[in-house]
Amino acid sequence: MNAWSLSISAAAFFVSIISFYYSRRAWSESNRPLVTARVSSLGMGGNIAIPLSIVVENTGNRPAKNIRLTVKREQLNSALTDKRSDSLKRQVEACFSDQGLIPVIANGKQVSNSFGVLGEDESTWRLDWLDIEVSYQDLDGRSFSHKLPLKIGEDAGFASGFWK
Repeated sequence: MNAWSLSISAAAFFVSIISFYYSRRAWSESNRPLVTARVSSLGMGGNIAIPLSIVVENTGNRPAKNIRLTVKREQLNSALTDKRSDSLKRQVEACFSDQGLIPVIANGKQVSNSFGVLGEDESTWRLDWLDIEVSYQDLDGRSFSHKLPLKIGEDAGFASGFWK
């Protein structure tokens, strides 16, 4: 065996090791949960207010566990109005507390919770956007965290215009 063939064999072995590493990494990234949150309006709303829900979805291809939504307390306080009842505010605040911990969401599934109302006279919300963080784990214990802007409003039209 000459030095030339030994060099080629060593290079091929090195390339296969690198290739295996990147293949394993790509598989790991594509086979994981992917959890997002969004605000959804229920129907077309009533004549007084539009009820809202927060929807937490796992669009990945593995289950997610210990899903938690967090927000800076001062941002949440400035986003909520003083006009609505304390019960609606408590329901919104519970989404970002220990009470709002979601134990498991299977892949392709979603959960929701009431998230206040929108209306001209009666509204839970003062701001249109809320910056939240979604953190969760996969079944193997790997942790993931994403910062998301949460648009507070009707979701029938992304710019508030849509055909009925």
